[in-house]
Amino acid sequence: MKKNKKKILKIICLTLLLLTTASVSVSAHRIYLDVVQQTITVEAYFADGKAAKNAEITVYTSDGGIYLTGTTDEDGRFSFDITEDVDSENMTVEVEQVGHKDSVTIGGSADCKADDAFLPFQVIAGLGYLLGLAGIASLYSSWKTKNAGKKK
Repeated sequence: MKKNKKKILKIICLTLLLLTTASVSVSAHRIYLDVVQQTITVEAYFADGKAAKNAEITVYTSDGGIYLTGTTDEDGRFSFDITEDVDSENMTVEVEQVGHKDSVTIGGSADCKADDAFLPFQVIAGLGYLLGLAGIASLYSSWKTKNAGKKK
């Protein structure tokens, strides 16, 4: 029985080691874009939270034509008004800086649809995956121990 406790302790330690090392962010130089509201304000930033200064902004109309272009300020922000003569449904705001690019589609009421899942949800999903693997390993170890006892 003491041998089984050591195996379980090893599995728990290995699982904790995997969990602590797996939560490190690997999103190097990823650029993100949020649209805040109609005056539309765009905030562009990198994965580490630093503002994307002087990033190129292009706003496209729903038919794919260019509505306007500009650059972000020192805080990674860019603001513009949507005029009444332009259909604001499904406008796309695109940000690009040194090869890093992201875009957001704006609905008629300035609703945003993000292209990617938000990073914290990705981390939580990864932790759930690792916990599931640890559970499977624990079940297998328990089953193997139980069957080893039957053979004696």
